[in-house]
Amino acid sequence: MSLVNDLPAFEDGGYQAGAQKVNLREFPVALQGDNGSCQTVATWQPDRTYKSVVAGIGMSDDSGTGTSAEFSISVDGRRKFQRTIGVGESAQTATADLKGAFRVTLTIDNCESGIAVWLDPVITK
Repeated sequence: MSLVNDLPAFEDGGYQAGAQKVNLREFPVALQGDNGSCQTVATWQPDRTYKSVVAGIGMSDDSGTGTSAEFSISVDGRRKFQRTIGVGESAQTATADLKGAFRVTLTIDNCESGIAVWLDPVITK
């Protein structure tokens, strides 16, 4: 189930949906962080029947030179994934276990002029 198209966020702190290009590769489904803010956060409330959250992470090719962002996934308030990525790097995969989870939160920390993006975030059964 797509966190962009199928399940609206329970709490949304400014993500924008749309296509993005990361390291010259086009991704049609993405959540762009608010590059006017140091942190963008959104929380979804799955129905405790999902097993995992999986998403690509990266910096849009429209980001400033040398910029980077930290991506994290929290499940019921506990951080389960954290990684920093810079512009020009290939998209990487972020995953976290959701077994029995009430809420899942995707966070981008980016105080630079870069455009950080979650690429096709989904929850799986």
